[in-house]
Amino acid sequence: MKKANISKPISPQKQNIKKNSPAKTSYSWWMIALCGMAAFVAFIPALQNELTNWDDPNYIVDNPLIRSLSSENIKRIFTESYFGNYQPLHILSYAIEYHFFGISPKGYHAVSIILHALCAISVFIFVSKLSKNNYIALGVTLLFALSPLRTESVCWASERKDLLYAFFFFIAAIYYIKYLQKDMAAKYYFLTLLFFILAVLSKVMAVSFVPVMFLLDYWYQRKWNAKLILDKIIFVVVSLTMGIVELKVVKDEGTIDATGQYNFMERIFFASHNCLMYVVKMIVPFNQSAYYPYPERVGQGIAIQYYAAIIFPLILIGLLIYTFKKNKTIFFGLAFFIVTVFLVLMLVPVGPTIFSERYTYIPCIGIYLILCTFLYEALQKNKQQIAIYLSCVGIFSVIYFTLTNARCKVWKTSITLWTDATQQFPTAGHALNNLGDAYYKLGQIPQAEENFNSAIKYNPNYAQAWFNRANCYGQTGKYQAALNDLNKAISLDQKYTDAYTKRGQAYSMLNQPEAAKADYAKSLQLKPNNPEIYYNLGVMYINMNNKQEACVNFGKAASMNFDAAIKAYNEVCK
Repeated sequence: MKKANISKPISPQKQNIKKNSPAKTSYSWWMIALCGMAAFVAFIPALQNELTNWDDPNYIVDNPLIRSLSSENIKRIFTESYFGNYQPLHILSYAIEYHFFGISPKGYHAVSIILHALCAISVFIFVSKLSKNNYIALGVTLLFALSPLRTESVCWASERKDLLYAFFFFIAAIYYIKYLQKDMAAKYYFLTLLFFILAVLSKVMAVSFVPVMFLLDYWYQRKWNAKLILDKIIFVVVSLTMGIVELKVVKDEGTIDATGQYNFMERIFFASHNCLMYVVKMIVPFNQSAYYPYPERVGQGIAIQYYAAIIFPLILIGLLIYTFKKNKTIFFGLAFFIVTVFLVLMLVPVGPTIFSERYTYIPCIGIYLILCTFLYEALQKNKQQIAIYLSCVGIFSVIYFTLTNARCKVWKTSITLWTDATQQFPTAGHALNNLGDAYYKLGQIPQAEENFNSAIKYNPNYAQAWFNRANCYGQTGKYQAALNDLNKAISLDQKYTDAYTKRGQAYSMLNQPEAAKADYAKSLQLKPNNPEIYYNLGVMYINMNNKQEACVNFGKAASMNFDAAIKAYNEVCK
């Protein structure tokens, strides 16, 4: 077998296509149907899943913005940030679903699975246009659609934004290819821009589309001139605008890690390790978890594997330089992976995890394109080329399909999700806290308290674990113990709105109404449109036999579609 040559995108002219060539577009329709159906069927077990306690309450169950499709509510969706992000199309999708499904999990999961199937179809079209080979497109798409790394994006209802932005991202890429192929026709340019805007309004990570445009220019050997640059200006302006908005929002909400626990050099080592592990897990998805904690320090440093990983990005840079003129497919695939994953390598830390499987949703296409093209071309001299190629793709597809089906069941409930995470990371405070929260919501207070105790033991600076244990104490009438934990939570996070609200409740139960009012006022200062605070004020005034003030506050909360307040207002004030 001769060494494979994948230096250029495969084209009909280069291949001497025969009558039954795999590049004939007549083959594409059954392949498109196969990809869409495979993507759908692989995730059918998710239809039996519940909503989990990982962001689903904030985005769906308790989200006041999705309760109405009124013009006023839609205006708020597009003009306000929510839960530390500005993602209006993401929130709007939930508002539409809430209109039809309420909070029924099956509806949300069904929509996510359908969107994933549509993403698979768009990936097939994108890669087919790129490679001009439907069999390569089939291989790339099946690996993308069936990989168990997709479960986080598909089975987690709150990650709808991955599916939305990816769908618009690939449609934009398809139209940009048409723009390059159809003599720079203006309609394709504006369609590219339209779908790019839809993508960034779904998730800000879509700004990585701008470097992808340059990669497509490279792939199609577009002449480097002023027009090539001018074409990107409006895309850059949109990207910078959305980037500035998102950075301001996450900074204001405190979702950017400002603890200073790790210096920037250490984060470069983390990013290098993440880059390596993303590639490895794209191919061999082992030891999956919904949560990957930051590593514990080893003395004054970090574990040796993070330092050693710095070699990997250096290898990638070397490969990019070497293949720029010698091997288009490898250069394009690696560059596509790098530019679409770069923003989430945790050089700028966002959220509590060091590594997240959902971040592979788009970047994996670059790696799979290299693998499938290499395998296909390596078999060109073999008479059974297509059969062997499809057999290899089929074996991987069956393995991935089986793993994905099993992984869907891990997301069945909050208990199964966080039990799985804590089995892999027994000292992860965040995972232990979320498992405790799951037990708490089931009314299993002893199990909840046990997990909160463990979360505090392994991460004593984790404010939410102190807050949640205070809830357990409150349920069992230990109000002074609850107050102590809430004091600790607030000392760790001065902007912890819910902790001030809960401490107000504790003060109210301890007959300290003035202290309670002060905490509720602080909560409203931090989050003026929080209906729960007005509801709790109403409860406090009821306990003080002040019906008039109670009804004022119940009315404010009810006007924000807070169910408990609506019920209280109807019972007390009418």
